[in-house]
Amino acid sequence: LPQRLDADRTTRRILVEVVRAQNLPSGTLAFSVDPKVKIRCGKATEWTSTKSGYNPVFNERFQFDVEGTEVLVFGVWDVDTSGISGDDFIGRIEVALRSRVRELVRRQERIVITKKLENISIDVNDDEEHLHPTLTIALELLPGGAPPEGSGLPIGGVGRPQTISASPKAPQGLRPQTVAAVPKASVSAQPQTPSRPVNFI
Repeated sequence: LPQRLDADRTTRRILVEVVRAQNLPSGTLAFSVDPKVKIRCGKATEWTSTKSGYNPVFNERFQFDVEGTEVLVFGVWDVDTSGISGDDFIGRIEVALRSRVRELVRRQERIVITKKLENISIDVNDDEEHLHPTLTIALELLPGGAPPEGSGLPIGGVGRPQTISASPKAPQGLRPQTVAAVPKASVSAQPQTPSRPVNFI
């Protein structure tokens, strides 16, 4: 049977998409906001492009090789396009990957996460719940990683590996039963897909 690897020690490649932000507060100039998002995963860091407005749509994607123990940190900044006061930090969210990677492997589909910004450094009038600044991100598992232990997914393929037991011998004095031959294809080990090299971008 294919050997399973421990989820916390297996490198997987995930696609991280910064989808949009909503209800962002104004920056220092108090009449506009030009947001961008910093994504940190372990030692790797990426930035989105700079947008304009209080509800910016980014739809920008980044790839990271992860072991499943990392915490994704998204920091939202207001870029000082005037060059007067410097960029302002707006807020951040964190997404722990330990449970998210297992969910991605189990569901085999993209998951979307919306969270309120925390550690907000700019005054926010959030008397109403829907006015609190939020950031929406999406995660997707890319090919090339091994499935987690206990998931029922063998390395290099989808589906639970089959166990074929030997046919029992017929007791003496009884007419032996005919046992159908098992095709060779059903007992062959599933091919293993080599993991892609770690390459932060």
